[in-house]
Amino acid sequence: MFTPRLRLALLASPILVSGLSAQTVWPVAPGSDVQAVVNGAAPGDVIKLLPGNHTKFTLTQSMTIVGPATLGFTFTPLDVVVALPPNGIARFVDLTISTDIALPGFIAYGNVQVTSGTAVFDGCSITGIKAGAGSVDVHPGANVVFRHCDVNGITPSGGDAITAVDANLVLTDCLVTGADSGLAGSASRGITATGSGSLHMSACTVTGGSTDSAIVPIAPAEAVHSTVDTWIVDSTLNGGDSNLAPGAVALDATNASIARSQLNGGAGTPVGAGSSGNVVTDDGMIGAYSSPVDMRPGMPATFAWTANGPGVLIATLLSVNAPKPPIVFQPLILQPLWATQMSFAGSFSTDASGTATLSFTVPNRATLKYQSFSLFGVAIDGSSVQVAPVISLTVR
Repeated sequence: MFTPRLRLALLASPILVSGLSAQTVWPVAPGSDVQAVVNGAAPGDVIKLLPGNHTKFTLTQSMTIVGPATLGFTFTPLDVVVALPPNGIARFVDLTISTDIALPGFIAYGNVQVTSGTAVFDGCSITGIKAGAGSVDVHPGANVVFRHCDVNGITPSGGDAITAVDANLVLTDCLVTGADSGLAGSASRGITATGSGSLHMSACTVTGGSTDSAIVPIAPAEAVHSTVDTWIVDSTLNGGDSNLAPGAVALDATNASIARSQLNGGAGTPVGAGSSGNVVTDDGMIGAYSSPVDMRPGMPATFAWTANGPGVLIATLLSVNAPKPPIVFQPLILQPLWATQMSFAGSFSTDASGTATLSFTVPNRATLKYQSFSLFGVAIDGSSVQVAPVISLTVR
């Protein structure tokens, strides 16, 4: 186990400090032209959105967008677009990204589109309104990491909360909810991931949209529909409910492994199944979670990794300003590794509850503010190496 001194040293050590880079912080007041500020900033800079409503924008270079603030409630542009170089990383921290009624009788349609590069959403709430699209659309070759986020499907068009095609997704400590159908619409899924790519999830609750029509049987939606390699740990998936139609399956997957998770089929006639397709239980997988949502210098923080019992040795890896596009080393390492330039940060065993906890106080250093880092947990399970979903966060 880590001693308190070693825990404190984790973030105070040269492992992290040596990777820190100088950043210019650009404060932006509500009503200002966010796009103009973004265009004038350099890669690695921080755009600090002051509290209030801001216009949406297109991001074409690596930088961090920090709130708390709201993106939305505007006519144009309607979408937040992340279009980065393949190794680019954009971070969105403490933002409410939504589309709302701009004027009486007018609805501005928009969502978040990640077309290339890697986007990290940390402590964000996202709801879009766009027919035939998700609140977050992830395009082929792109990567998205969610930590402590609330993502909601689109009503009444039936847009899923998150859609990904040939892309890689990681979610930790998230709440993802598909949209209910209403009286005339269609229900939507929490997550749809298709093509090639991966979905890695821990400590999440995902719920499919329900239907409440008492006249026409409208099908509810699955919590997760996936044709990519999928790993789900310590999570709850709920299929959508229906008054007249069968309840929805919680997890419909082509190749999924689950551990310590609940798969609840939706209420209906009949009740939906917990899973369909190829879903297997792999209790050797390890999970990950962190608290609080907003980690700040001088404040306590906790990271935890979960296993199927006590005495599981978990090594921790630290990476500064990661993640990078993921790599899967099969068959030795089954899950994706997202970071490069990782440093060994220590190892410890799970306790009687199957949990290994790392608690420390974030050093009260000005150089840490707005810096980003990632932590991995790695455990050996027989002949394979299990990797927890990456915990990627920005110090507020």
